[in-house]
Amino acid sequence: MPAPTPLATVFKHLLKLALPLPLLATACDLHDVYRVTVPAQEILTEEQLDTLCGDMSFEQCHKACTHVMTRLASMPDTLDITALCAGDYCEVVDCEPQRFETLEMTCSCSYVAGRRPDGLQSEGLPQGGDPVGRWLAEVAHLEAAAVFAFANLARELAHHGAPQDLVDRALDAARDEVIHADLTSALALQRGVIPQVPEVAPFQVRSLMDMALDNASEGCVLETFAALMASWQAQTAQDTAIRTVMARIARDETRHGELARDIDVWLRPKLSKAQARQVEAARRDALATLGQQPQPASVLVTCVGLPDQDTAQTLAREFQRALA
Repeated sequence: MPAPTPLATVFKHLLKLALPLPLLATACDLHDVYRVTVPAQEILTEEQLDTLCGDMSFEQCHKACTHVMTRLASMPDTLDITALCAGDYCEVVDCEPQRFETLEMTCSCSYVAGRRPDGLQSEGLPQGGDPVGRWLAEVAHLEAAAVFAFANLARELAHHGAPQDLVDRALDAARDEVIHADLTSALALQRGVIPQVPEVAPFQVRSLMDMALDNASEGCVLETFAALMASWQAQTAQDTAIRTVMARIARDETRHGELARDIDVWLRPKLSKAQARQVEAARRDALATLGQQPQPASVLVTCVGLPDQDTAQTLAREFQRALA
């Protein structure tokens, strides 16, 4: 069987398919905050509105935003739901407690890099700051969580007798994620947002089957696609500092994707035919989820370099073809 095409080569081809790239700048304008005014009476009860218009924690606001967007999805005549997100970030920026007629919210969605560890318990929802700072803080949280993911993966590989090269590369990936977390945390802190420290359940060695399932979906698909997104951001982010950091992350995450592919090659012969079919199904299920995120807030498209909805769908579609 011929060796698979290196991911860096695949990504270079896929990025060309999504051209033309937007013109770059050296900074970004944060005044463009995505907002929507919703007919609150048609969505929430008076008691819920009263709660929303009072003092709210960020977590409460996040839940309220998700609830509102879920309800709006079933009301297609209200407004174009395809322009909205399900609330990765949320801030109630205005409310009318006397009349309970409208509720203005800010929501956005994003792609984030880094392998999620098994047993991640913290959500990493940032508070305060601007949308870019909150996005950076969420990325920093997941990059820090990925340190646990790769350190634990190295222990599992060693436990199951994997080649030392795979163990060493997993440890190298953990060190990469420490650097990623430091870089993105620094950028978030510059914008006044403190990233949440990840909370991860105590480590337990998984079976080869559980490792294979996680590696097929989380490593071979989701983290690898996040590496492609980081590659896009490294070319399109208008903020120079973010663009530089994403270039480093893209390079490292591409290597992590290659590691996932090599772990898959090592694991597959150790599985039964039925288990191998389950692993392949998990990989295809993960591929099917790509490109389904709604349009990000425009400030995240320009400043952070997230692909708009059409571009994300193009990249996801070509990524799926390349990995089919």
